Amino acid sequence: MIQLGDTLPDGILYHIDAATRILHILSIRHLFAHKRVLLLGVPGAYTPSCRQVTFFPRSCLISSYSLRLSSVEHIPGYISKAPSLHAKGITNIYCLTVNDPFVTHQWSKTFADNNDAVRFLADGSATFTKALGMDIDLTRHGMGVRGRRFVLFADNLRVRKLIVEYPGEAANIAVDDVLKLFI
Repeated sequence: MIQLGDTLPDGILYHIDAATRILHILSIRHLFAHKRVLLLGVPGAYTPSCRQVTFFPRSCLISSYSLRLSSVEHIPGYISKAPSLHAKGITNIYCLTVNDPFVTHQWSKTFADNNDAVRFLADGSATFTKALGMDIDLTRHGMGVRGRRFVLFADNLRVRKLIVEYPGEAANIAVDDVLKLFI
């Protein structure tokens, strides 16, 4: 697993521009060199915690449920606090998913107030995620290889801060906890 002080491995990630709908193939070096970047890793688009799901019974039938998305979510906190993060010297904020770029793009559109505060990057084959050592095999749960939930701060490709959430543990990766790291 990548450690503090390590240089980020090079690799390729994918991003679909919201305005032009053009698929961009981006190198890690291009995204992180000479920048102070916050990388938010999530297991995948629409996964719980990032899109907290609560079920409410619609009727007395136990099998009938209505889906409601909670307003208190992980990624929206980073979107709303992006100006505060930029004031602390963060150049760019990226969200990394282990999904294809089309799913990642559709998920990014669910955050209506984003306005590119957070750019969503796809790592469909988990190649970069594996190079970071942030992969987790959830095949027995029907999800295949995914990424761990993490927050990584890199300054010119060097890892300066890293918080990783491990199975069964709750890590302090909410934006308010991350902002405290930069005081």
